[in-house]
Amino acid sequence: MAAMLAAVWLVLYPWKLKLMTIMAATAYSFTESMFTFGERGAPYTSVAQYWANLIYSPILLVAYGRYLRDHHVLYVFLFPANVWVLEVIVQALITAVHGRNVAWTYLDYTDSYFDGAIRIGHAVAWVGLGIICLLVDLALSLSVEGVLV
Repeated sequence: MAAMLAAVWLVLYPWKLKLMTIMAATAYSFTESMFTFGERGAPYTSVAQYWANLIYSPILLVAYGRYLRDHHVLYVFLFPANVWVLEVIVQALITAVHGRNVAWTYLDYTDSYFDGAIRIGHAVAWVGLGIICLLVDLALSLSVEGVLV
């Protein structure tokens, strides 16, 4: 499964999309480390999550942005749902490869759902990330038209 996902990324993603996914996954890894440090007292991210972000970033950012880029309020306030869909799908992919989610779990929170894949309490953080993603998308024109959908 891991080899198949790596092959999808290597063979099917154009170089511009690969570059965007590397930048997004790297930025998210740094952000996640700082977030977990603030929330749990120790920085944490994982190679599994990095790879999952490489695979899923085009949907999280490009496809989502394509439909909502011109609707700024919707883009920002629906972004938590966008991330939660990512978390459910990515947890399934990571579990298929590793037998369990080795990247994260929210099972120790009372507001976690989908077997610990998502946490409702992170909505505020995801709205903040939505603002950042929208501003970056608009400022840098990270649109990869014709690549998805």
